Amino acid sequence: MADVVIEIKSTISSDSTDTVVVNTLGKMTCDNGIYCLSYDETDQDGDVTDTLIKIDADTVAIQRKGIMSSCLTVREGERYTSQYEAAYGSFSVGITGKRVRSLLD
Repeated sequence: MADVVIEIKSTISSDSTDTVVVNTLGKMTCDNGIYCLSYDETDQDGDVTDTLIKIDADTVAIQRKGIMSSCLTVREGERYTSQYEAAYGSFSVGITGKRVRSLLD
């Protein structure tokens, strides 16, 4: 397990384009070509969410456990739905990956 700096850049397009960039410290492992990145997110109230990102050749899966819990899978050209559990209630999210790209360097 290695200590790493993780930068996550998400771009969402609909009527307009919105890009969010998050930088954090975390851990990285690799097993059979599947990379796992893990880190803790702390919100403004001090609540911690454990985040695990699994990356393989064409899929990114994001699992979050804590005040907000979810499991979101993104694969190019495929649609997935996920249930989000948040402090204010739960809701469903559907996502279709237009392009999935990960750069590990």
